[in-house]
Amino acid sequence: MNDELNTRLATIKIIHLAMAAGISFFILFLFIQAGRVEPRQVDASEKTLPRLIGMVSLGLIFVSAAAGNLLARKNFARAKETTDVTAKLQLFNAAHIMRLALIEGPALLALVGLVIHIFGGGSLFDFSVTGFHFATIVVFYALWTIMFPGKESVYKAAGLNP
Repeated sequence: MNDELNTRLATIKIIHLAMAAGISFFILFLFIQAGRVEPRQVDASEKTLPRLIGMVSLGLIFVSAAAGNLLARKNFARAKETTDVTAKLQLFNAAHIMRLALIEGPALLALVGLVIHIFGGGSLFDFSVTGFHFATIVVFYALWTIMFPGKESVYKAAGLNP
């Protein structure tokens, strides 16, 4: 039983790391491509859509985090009610993936906004436009770090005895 528990915990951690790896590779690609695009003078009307996407993604990541935690708590409560360890871990895994996916969506939206801005000729370091995008990414990594599934947090959320 303990081997199964350790295997499932390792699987949850791999999924957790993989979700952040996708965002990290997208950011790396974006920085590489930003160096290849020649920035030009972008007028205010061309900054509107990327700025709006940044604002929406920043607000949406907080709403998504709250919704994800609310939905995850319901699954955690169901996990505590069951006695089967495998079912408890499956419910925890499903809740954890859902919670991560909900914060990953706004982070990807922020990156799409950056792509629109950069390939439209804007500078990556025009923080009047890109500041909201970078803030969304910082919030994503902060939440991702807080949600990292340690053994104790999995035991507590799934209602397992160590």
